[in-house]
Amino acid sequence: MKDGPEQTGGGEGVAMTLVSVNQGYWIHEGDDLLNDLLFCRGAYPFRVCVRIFEDTFGLNRYLGGKGSIATMWQVNPQIIERLRKEELLIEIFSTDD
Repeated sequence: MKDGPEQTGGGEGVAMTLVSVNQGYWIHEGDDLLNDLLFCRGAYPFRVCVRIFEDTFGLNRYLGGKGSIATMWQVNPQIIERLRKEELLIEIFSTDD
């Protein structure tokens, strides 16, 4: 895997951060890399972090009122499967503490 651009939301070496609820996936950070992700070009391959929430209440707490999935790009589940197969997906299951 070649080095790609890095952003801060998902940890070191992560170029894009997604959020997930009810088996849907949305880009939270790194939407400038959407075309690279879809067409496997440019900065791709790069690591993608996905924060998985049990419900929309947990997601809304994480977003802190600063966003909504209604304004985010949705990612097709087949793209998520490709990232898993290529071992580029970091999945974080968010829980309420």
